[in-house]
Amino acid sequence: MNEDWPTQEDDLQIAAEIMDEHIFAHGDEPISLLQIAFKGDDEDFNVEISDFMAGIAEHFVYHYGEKKGKDIARKVLTKLLLVNKTIH
Repeated sequence: MNEDWPTQEDDLQIAAEIMDEHIFAHGDEPISLLQIAFKGDDEDFNVEISDFMAGIAEHFVYHYGEKKGKDIARKVLTKLLLVNKTIH
């Protein structure tokens, strides 16, 4: 057990379940990390996090509160997406 993050195993399991739900909902279509939302013309757009990432963050904010939930969501997403490797 990680003393700095005692709920790590449970949190990672919950996040994996949320990801699985989004994968199942998308069927054959791959899920992405980011989504581009166009506003009217092709030159005006927003880049947003994907639905599954938002779902993970929302779950932990609801479960742990704003500050701790965001921290746990960052840890979970880092662990799941980077597999302990640094992006350079």
